Amino acid sequence: MTLQETTHRRPRQVPSVMATWLLFAAIFIAVQFASLFTPPLMDDVDASHAQAAQHFAESGDWVTAKINGIRYIEKPPLPYWIVAASYLVFGENTFATHLPNSLAMLGLTWLAWLWHAAPGVPAPAFMQPGCAHLHRPFLFTASSFPRRS
Repeated sequence: MTLQETTHRRPRQVPSVMATWLLFAAIFIAVQFASLFTPPLMDDVDASHAQAAQHFAESGDWVTAKINGIRYIEKPPLPYWIVAASYLVFGENTFATHLPNSLAMLGLTWLAWLWHAAPGVPAPAFMQPGCAHLHRPFLFTASSFPRRS
């Protein structure tokens, strides 16, 4: 038996699902955990959304979002409710503001894993967690654009 025949008959080894999820968890913790504390709210839109959530948490009026006493009804309230609940649990800080988005990214990755691992969809196990994170770098592109003074 030659080396070439032995090589062709060897079954392919793919990473186990557990090993894949452990690798994903390490990457998620390294990237997402660091971004929970920095950067602070740098954009006026981020800050105004945080103020709307702050109004919900402080006033107890969970129906009408307000920013500086002015009604802010441009967007659906669910994201503000989630951040306001995070404020009530963790206090009003950068961590509590960024945590719901980070957990949403984790949930989307899990959902992409389930969709991609559906019957009839062949794919290597190591590719599945990356499906949802292909768009991840585009979330922070607004802070990399040059700003006019």
